[in-house]
Amino acid sequence: MAATRLPGKPLLKINNLSIISHVFKRAEEANIGEVVVATEDQEIFKDVFKNGGRVILTNKNHKTGTDRIYEAYEKLNIKNIDFILRHNNDYSFANIFLISELISSENQIQVDTLEFKLAESNGKWLGETKISVVEHKLPYKTDFILKKGEAFKLKVKTSMRLNNEIKEIENLDGVLNFGLLIE
Repeated sequence: MAATRLPGKPLLKINNLSIISHVFKRAEEANIGEVVVATEDQEIFKDVFKNGGRVILTNKNHKTGTDRIYEAYEKLNIKNIDFILRHNNDYSFANIFLISELISSENQIQVDTLEFKLAESNGKWLGETKISVVEHKLPYKTDFILKKGEAFKLKVKTSMRLNNEIKEIENLDGVLNFGLLIE
């Protein structure tokens, strides 16, 4: 905002939209992931927010842009989400297919079909064995941004079939429990 060549440049308007808002909208159109503007300026914060952008207000005393980005990163609440699957030796498959449906509070739905390898070709389980229970940590979402106050609904179902069968198996023998780990 205090540039000497063109003071206030981020808020200058082009077709009734600030330059900073044009930039974040183009970044969103690139579909590279979540776009967040990090700024120490209250006016930029208000403009980006008003135009539908995600923005984080940072400290004014950063020496570098990298310091500002790091502060914004810490405030983002980025998480890794894993499925935890526990089974015993009654589970007769070397893998598992899952269909997940993640529904945001804005009713945006993301459906994923996932396959996880659970055993080597020789039958040795890949997970951590604890007495007669095998536990697998299956990566679901990495670098997922949990927005404060936003709620999600997650539905997960198996999509396992026997050879030459069309109908899915409803109950997988040997599966003891299935959970979610957010860290």
